[in-house]
Amino acid sequence: MVPSSGVVVAHPGTQHSYETAVGLQQAGLLREYITGLYFKEGHGIGRVLPMLPERIRNRTLRVLKGRRRPGLDDARVRTCTLLEAIYLASTRTPVPSWIPVRLLRLRNRLFGRWVAKRVLSTAPAAVLCYDSAAIEVFEAASHVGAIKILDQAICHDIELLRQENERHAAEFREELPSSELIDLCREEIGQADMILVGSDFVKDSLLRTGVAAHKVAVLPYGANLDLFHPPARREPCEPLTAVYAGQLTLRKGVTYLLEAFQGIQQSVCRLLLIGGRAEDARLLDRYGVVFEHVPFVPRTELARLLREADFFVYPSLLDGSALVTYEALASGLPVITTPNSGSVVRDRIEGFIVPPRDVDALRDRIERLIRDRDLRREMSLNARKRAEEYSWSKYHERLAALVRASLKLGGSPEAAFGRADANVAAR
Repeated sequence: MVPSSGVVVAHPGTQHSYETAVGLQQAGLLREYITGLYFKEGHGIGRVLPMLPERIRNRTLRVLKGRRRPGLDDARVRTCTLLEAIYLASTRTPVPSWIPVRLLRLRNRLFGRWVAKRVLSTAPAAVLCYDSAAIEVFEAASHVGAIKILDQAICHDIELLRQENERHAAEFREELPSSELIDLCREEIGQADMILVGSDFVKDSLLRTGVAAHKVAVLPYGANLDLFHPPARREPCEPLTAVYAGQLTLRKGVTYLLEAFQGIQQSVCRLLLIGGRAEDARLLDRYGVVFEHVPFVPRTELARLLREADFFVYPSLLDGSALVTYEALASGLPVITTPNSGSVVRDRIEGFIVPPRDVDALRDRIERLIRDRDLRREMSLNARKRAEEYSWSKYHERLAALVRASLKLGGSPEAAFGRADANVAAR
């Protein structure tokens, strides 16, 4: 029997939390989903939209459609909109990069306090929160005897980033997590009863810091297989198109991608970069590589751009399990990435795995895909098959099994961890 108090899922932004909430709702485990900005038709912002001028209304809808998950019961969604709206505005205006970083931390802290009050008043059976916004929620959960589940979405091993800052110190620096933030994340990890991670990369980083292995479950994410899919027929054309999608920052290894593309003629293969640019764009422009840049796009537009591409490159230095790699696979794209992206890509099957910051290896794999049409076709077919093993519905099933076990509704946490990890070991 499912506890009537259920599970509270809380995330101030998005990441994969909509799917977490839907998965628990489908399993009959969700008490409520608490977030920042969420679009409910006929409520809040949805009530104001019809009053706006058409041009503004259409632009607003373009953003808001990504802040809604069909199938998630609106009645179970509680929002704290103002905090998220202020943060999002800072990421879409020309302000110094430290401002969104500070606002993000403030948003997380205030959101956590708000959720903690809710937990104290509702006493759920469990809370499922995300790293850097969980500590006060966990303290409230301990007070009411709720199980504490941490979704550790990213690795906080920042040595590579520190080295990158030293390399680019004269031109551009990416703000590193403060010692205060790192201590906060460690405290969250220490308080959690269960830690969900998207990849072995994150799990290994936790084990190196002394976290007990039995607390950590590898639970890969997924992709919307209806939205992200290959074209009916991918015809080769010249030039080929290589795509990167994500923030254009040191963390994502974009500088190494640009170095790897030096010498590759745009008439042979064009490079399309999708995502927000770093504050100091000179860092990207100095490489002499001609690339096309597309700023923030909604998921529907990203799906179209991926269908029109030939392969995907994501040379990340520090991630958890990058959702865009699942979406590229679902789109039937060979993927070149690093172990640090936390992807489910298998080397030489759905694409290539290269060491982070290895420009020669990255360029070699790019050139292989450019030259070998048959290899691209084979990896494309493999990519879609691999994505089908990691649909969101599969994620929902694995998540529900883990949470049921933690609530002692059947099976043991250790057994559930084993079932989740087995899917990763099969790589």
